[in-house]
Amino acid sequence: MELAHRFNYRAAGVVVTRTHVLLHRLVNDTFWSMPGGHVEMGEFAAETLRREMVEEIGETAQVGRLLWISENLFTHNGRRFHEVGLYFLARFAKNSPVYRTERFMGVEAYEPEVGPAFKLEFRWFPREEAVLRALPVLPQFLQNGLVKLPRHPVHFVHAEG
Repeated sequence: MELAHRFNYRAAGVVVTRTHVLLHRLVNDTFWSMPGGHVEMGEFAAETLRREMVEEIGETAQVGRLLWISENLFTHNGRRFHEVGLYFLARFAKNSPVYRTERFMGVEAYEPEVGPAFKLEFRWFPREEAVLRALPVLPQFLQNGLVKLPRHPVHFVHAEG
């Protein structure tokens, strides 16, 4: 029997310095992704990104231009997903503690289908092709995309398997 897909409309922030990129993961996950979260009904994607950063790490993000639009079909923890993601350039205030530590913890808020809050690990990685290609970063287009950011929005379509 075919499992139904769960639809996820996601907004994510691409936080970079000249040499590093900020990635995050659930502490039990084996892959890294861009910080962000689920867009709620009646909420614009940029608002979602600002809200998620405050909820997860207590910092307000300044949301910049759109970099990527991603349509992605994948399976995670035995559940099938159909995800549309908007990836925005983002930054924090220059004096933000986010820039002063290599690794820090955050929190993912409660979700009815997932359960109570759980820990997120945030970490800065070098923006080098060899490093990013060796990392399990999802969606996969980010392994190349994060090395050199596009000048105009790019649309990616990916189906796992």
